[in-house]
Amino acid sequence: MSNKETDIITISFDLDGTLIPNNLMKINEILRKMGLPEADPEIIRINWGKPFYELISTIMQSIGYPDAVESFMNEDKKHKTSLKINEDIILTLWSLRGMGHYLSLVTNRTKESVIYFSEVIGLDLSIFHL
Repeated sequence: MSNKETDIITISFDLDGTLIPNNLMKINEILRKMGLPEADPEIIRINWGKPFYELISTIMQSIGYPDAVESFMNEDKKHKTSLKINEDIILTLWSLRGMGHYLSLVTNRTKESVIYFSEVIGLDLSIFHL
């Protein structure tokens, strides 16, 4: 028996860390590829939410390589092209939508960033009720 007052109607998904890989791991992975020391997770945490370029500038300053921001950004562009969303996640999202749930996307990214990143990782935004 269904109780309409307790039925789940809308499910929200966070873009970063849920639908796409965690950026903290990505940042340190790129730093390692560049032969640089890893960033202190606390530095990343307290600066999270800043525009990405500003975040990277802060991180590079903290590890003693303030002149390597552009090099990092170039490496980041290469890394983004290798990111793909897990096919099981896409199937689950479509299944939930097919069951009548409204799906929403939660993020602190700009609209332009969401559109760009969804294309990079292969996420069809029409899954969501935007």
